[in-house]
Amino acid sequence: MLKQILTLTALLTYVIVKAQTPEPLVAKVAYSFIHIIDKQKPDTLHKEELVLRIGKTSTYYGTYPFSAVIEPREATPPPPSGGGATRVYTGRPMAVVSDWGVTTWYLAQNPAEKKLTRYESVGLAGYEVEEKFPVINWKVTEVTKTLGGYTCQQATGSYAGRNYTAWFTSDLPFSVGPWKLNGLPGVILEAYDDKQEVFFLFKQIALAQPKELTCNESSKPMVKVKSEAVDKAKKAFDDNPSGIVQAQSGVSGDVSVRFRDNRGQFHSGDAVAKLLEDKKKKEKLVLQNALELSK
Repeated sequence: MLKQILTLTALLTYVIVKAQTPEPLVAKVAYSFIHIIDKQKPDTLHKEELVLRIGKTSTYYGTYPFSAVIEPREATPPPPSGGGATRVYTGRPMAVVSDWGVTTWYLAQNPAEKKLTRYESVGLAGYEVEEKFPVINWKVTEVTKTLGGYTCQQATGSYAGRNYTAWFTSDLPFSVGPWKLNGLPGVILEAYDDKQEVFFLFKQIALAQPKELTCNESSKPMVKVKSEAVDKAKKAFDDNPSGIVQAQSGVSGDVSVRFRDNRGQFHSGDAVAKLLEDKKKKEKLVLQNALELSK
């Protein structure tokens, strides 16, 4: 346990930053995200609803209740000064481990600045990773269809080793889409790859309500690191979730562990160990058919 905690601490040569600044929302789109690792093994199919929140200059993509409305909140006192990812808790924290495929990050895009940022949680810590901004050479066709009352035009393009068909609407003239897909003269409402393994299927769309924002206003510090550091931190957490959360929170004694599966159900006790092992097996399969097949 000590070795894992020291390894995690050594990774954090960090800069403390704030999460993405919210701006007025223009529209939000809900997608049914599906990723099939092995078509012969139903337990390697992951399905999840993810939401793209669109502002005039930026987007926020990740898990979010579609019907929820984020409004500006009253100013709150600044957090206590201090460094690192460790926080002080009055109660006993809990280590929550999510199954493979459960989204624990969100992506923020700023197309004008060619900026893509991933914010990810590992245990009690939050990390910010600057990623390479996707550049996709789309070919727009004359084929159209209607999604959510919007006329969409077809386009095809390749990204990260997969060939995608995308449907975008110029009625919403923002060059954004789900996940890392972007670069068309309108919002991408649906996309899928030619292997029929990755799908961003349109579910619903809504224009913004008054005062609605793209993301939560937060003074929570984020640790700015490289992607490799987050990967190692996630592995250390999965290997010893209780020990890592204990180190992050500064509490003494064991920390209880709960496992969240792909259906959103939580498990505790003796079942956790087996579920963690099953997760590791799935992750080995993912390496054979990852969402991004190439960098």
